[in-house]
Amino acid sequence: MYPCTDVNCIACSGPSQCSDCDGVYSVLNSSSCVLTCPDGKTSINGVCEDCELGCKHCSSSDITQCTECYSPKALYLGDCLDNCPSGFVILTSNPTVCSPCGSNCLTCCPSNASKCLVCDSGFVIDIDNTCVTECRDGYT
Repeated sequence: MYPCTDVNCIACSGPSQCSDCDGVYSVLNSSSCVLTCPDGKTSINGVCEDCELGCKHCSSSDITQCTECYSPKALYLGDCLDNCPSGFVILTSNPTVCSPCGSNCLTCCPSNASKCLVCDSGFVIDIDNTCVTECRDGYT
């Protein structure tokens, strides 16, 4: 056993090589104990582990499940994506999440997800930029 230099480290495998931390602390980079793992890492069994690439924060039970992404990536179903899938948009007001477009909308406006730009097959854009099955009276 080696003496530990970090006061919260309870076991060391070498000089400045922490292998176990006291209580709620987690081992960071095998050298120190931290109360909270830094961005891009999460504590799993008392060790700060890397999240999936692009993740700013991830689940403490699954490093592949992102809960927040580094900009310019956007969160969609636990993944950090460059672009959102059809029916979702990266809103200018919330640029780190893929937000759902309005009903039956494939592509919507980045400033307002309820304003549709392209509708699903069988739908047309109404005057209020929503998707409808047929135009209002007086419109074609």
